[in-house]
Formats: sequence, C-alpha cells, structure tokens
Amino acid sequence: MRASSARAVASAMGLIKAADKVTVMTVSSERTSAARAPELAEYLEWHGISAATRTFDSEGRKLIGAPLLKECADAGVDLLVMGAYTHSRMRQLILGGVTRHVLEEAAIPLFMAH
Repeated sequence: MRASSARAVASAMGLIKAADKVTVMTVSSERTSAARAPELAEYLEWHGISAATRTFDSEGRKLIGAPLLKECADAGVDLLVMGAYTHSRMRQLILGGVTRHVLEEAAIPLFMAH
C-alpha cells in the first residue's frame, strides 16, 4: 500500500468504523497487485471492521480514475477513501491522473490524504 493510501485509511478510521458496509477496491494492472485488497481487509479486521474486497480491471488504461468511479457507482459506494497525488503534481497537471480525474468527476464525497 502506498504511504498516501495508508494515511488516508488511518485518518478515516473513525468513518470507516462507523460505516454499515466497507469494500476495499483495487485495480488489476501491471502496476498494482491484486493482493493489496485482501491485505487491507485483513488490517481492517484487526480493528474490528469486516470488509469485502473487490478487484476490477483497468480496462487496458494506464489511468484508472474512470474505471474506479464506475466501480464505486456499481457497488453503491457513498464515500471514497483514497491516497492522493502519488505522482508529482507537475506530472498530474500535464498528463492528468487518478487524483485529478476523481476530484473533477466524482459524484460522491471523497476522503483523501497525500
């Protein structure tokens, strides 16, 4: 798990504990291991939180903002907790990125940490 993702989860722990349902999502890609979701679900279990896992395909895209938001909609997610700006802000500004896409397009509340 990236440091920003870990910070987001740790910072949102109160909200996560209060949730009726928690789903840990990860993308299946050459840059992300599908094992991350079960690892985070196990961590949450240590804190008394039962979490389902969901792995989705990046649909061949390098940027996964759109597929992530689609998965959130399909799963009925009402709050997305995620790390932000794992790449430099300059790279994000020029090339775009997951954080930028999610900030611009999300129809649900976001809880992010960098």
